[in-house]
Amino acid sequence: MPTSINFDKKLGFINGTSIVLPTSTEQPFLDTTSWFGDGIDDQLLSTSNFKSIDNGTQFSWSFWFKLDTIVPNQTLIRLNTDTSTRGFHVYFAGGASLQLEAFVEGSSANWTRSGSGSVKQINKWYHVCVTLDNTLSNRYTRLKIYLDGVQQGISNFNTANMGRGTNLSFLANIDGSLPMNGNLNEVACWGQGTVLTASQVLEIFNQGLANDLNNLPTTPQPTNWWRSETASWNGFAWTLTDVNGSFEMRSQNMLEANREDDVPSLYSNKSFSFDGVDDIFETNSIYSQLNGGTKLTLSVWIKPISGSPLLEYIISNPRDTTANNSQFALVLYEGIDISFNVESRTSQYVSGNINAITYGDWNHILVCVDLSRTIGTEGAIFINGVDETTTSAMGILSSFYTATDVLHIGIDANGGFNRYNGYLDEVAIWSGQDLRDSTSVQTIFNQGVPNNLNENGLIAPTTYYRMGEDATWNGTNWTLPDNGSGGNNGTSQNMALASRTNDVPLFNTKSILFDGVDDYIDCGNAPYLQNLTDFSVSLWAKQTTATTQKCFITDWIYNNNGNFAIQTANVLGSTTKLNFAIRELGGTPRVITTINYPFIENVWNHIVVTFSSGNANIYVNGISESFTGATLPTSLAYGNGKLDIGRFNGLGRYFNGNIDEVAIFNSELSASDVTSIFNNGVPQSLESLNPISWWRMGDFDSYPTLIDRGSGNNNGTMTNTTNASIVDDVPNK
Repeated sequence: MPTSINFDKKLGFINGTSIVLPTSTEQPFLDTTSWFGDGIDDQLLSTSNFKSIDNGTQFSWSFWFKLDTIVPNQTLIRLNTDTSTRGFHVYFAGGASLQLEAFVEGSSANWTRSGSGSVKQINKWYHVCVTLDNTLSNRYTRLKIYLDGVQQGISNFNTANMGRGTNLSFLANIDGSLPMNGNLNEVACWGQGTVLTASQVLEIFNQGLANDLNNLPTTPQPTNWWRSETASWNGFAWTLTDVNGSFEMRSQNMLEANREDDVPSLYSNKSFSFDGVDDIFETNSIYSQLNGGTKLTLSVWIKPISGSPLLEYIISNPRDTTANNSQFALVLYEGIDISFNVESRTSQYVSGNINAITYGDWNHILVCVDLSRTIGTEGAIFINGVDETTTSAMGILSSFYTATDVLHIGIDANGGFNRYNGYLDEVAIWSGQDLRDSTSVQTIFNQGVPNNLNENGLIAPTTYYRMGEDATWNGTNWTLPDNGSGGNNGTSQNMALASRTNDVPLFNTKSILFDGVDDYIDCGNAPYLQNLTDFSVSLWAKQTTATTQKCFITDWIYNNNGNFAIQTANVLGSTTKLNFAIRELGGTPRVITTINYPFIENVWNHIVVTFSSGNANIYVNGISESFTGATLPTSLAYGNGKLDIGRFNGLGRYFNGNIDEVAIFNSELSASDVTSIFNNGVPQSLESLNPISWWRMGDFDSYPTLIDRGSGNNNGTMTNTTNASIVDDVPNK
């Protein structure tokens, strides 16, 4: 119902004004659960005939799946029709083919396959789209299957159209045969007349994150969409409702525990930290893939820590027992260079620009070597997708030496010194391949987001360590599986359980543009703020025009309950002051305001406010600003305010410009924390600082929902905006 609010004169508010607040009933999108099938008798079966693709000549399906076992003949989706017991069937063929197959109206004439070996990993989420367009003249292009956004394999389609649908089943055939052992998630059907395009399939795939199918920029809403989050359990069975239609499914032989909190996530979500003292990995056998070879490509993500040791070995493979003598070694020498040595540090090497490496942040390194090339061009080092080679000096070496020991990660294999201090992620080697062509370089770099090197369209690496996602801990050491063809697993030495971290490469490509009229992000109530004596807020903002009393973030319904507000204040030319207000328990706002005018219009500024028991700091672009004003209360007194980004609830004060990477912490950030977050103007991952809320403001979000990447699980909803409000304007672009 409408709410009338009166304002007083505090902070320049006008008495007697009232506004009407709309009531939002739209729930934010959140993918939290999926269906697990035990491979024995679990099934989701329709309660009526499925009619959405009756007599269909054009339709599409989308779903996510993950296998627990690689065994043949596992059904994911099966639809019978009045003309066939196999009207529409998607299943995992298994056996030697390791592929998905989809059939329409029978098995012999109408099929598409994902290609041999396309599904070979257990415990990995895959996204699938199947589309039919029987109006096309070429029967080999009518039926298509996409795996993780990429069209796969071959197809053949002859039949005129579908029959009329009868029973629909997930996780098994209609009769319960060919059961699936694994997880199924976010199943959707676009009925007769809708053929998803390749770009729309990529939009749904969303770089590996399930998103809101009803609110995509170009993809139409599905006719039917079954989400496990909306299912209900009656004590005996699950009832799965259709979000967009009225078609209901019901579980067979399933338990309440069959709905699991296992869902697709970002491809890289783990890394390993190395202490620079004795943390290393060694493979289980001699790394001999390069013996006598002439070509190599090595890819690794590094986040090095500045300082001792200055000379660090990231990865090395020895050729004898002499210190620094390697078949190959990737070496970081702070202030000097980054080098890849195929004999030693002083001979037979390629070096790169050390200034292209940002210490304390993630960098992608790609090394390419072809010893058969002209002298001076044999090697190349790419840093973050850019050729940063300074010297290629491999002389007359015509092939790689013979390796004499196991592969070492984080150490000089022979010297036992120069150990790496920092984080490593996604280590891969292509033996016999030189991937320095621009397409391969950019595909692997992937705009700063690690992707699946086994399934990105390039030749797969011969050695591939994910550095965390599939590693296992036995109580003493980590085992690092080799996801390449070499089968040479690694084992940690001297590392702890905590050595596996959530600190991974972050790429910031999106922000939210606010129109200054009525755009804002609704984050609802935030009870985790109640009674906090220590907290901090970090955000990036760019104001279109310097304007006073424009709000970045508030947890406040003015003249009602509330906690804090951060907003612009006085204007001087193209600059503004900033103020920070906390509402004390009695209701009076207490405000501090910067003495200077540090916030500059039309450029990106980083703002951090820290608070501890009444003491506050305001930082702009890493610099602590002096301020004046009232004595602040010692804690946040209220737990039922209204957390909004881009407005002050009850006053408006809508922000005019861009806001990015908003985070709240239940601690007082230190000056060094602020410096690290500012990172010379380049946003970076906040995982290590444990924010209670962290909104990426567009990156890996699906309009209108902004996922909270912190521990608070408090998603935001874009309000009075459009999908076009998510823009490509970001700090340091």
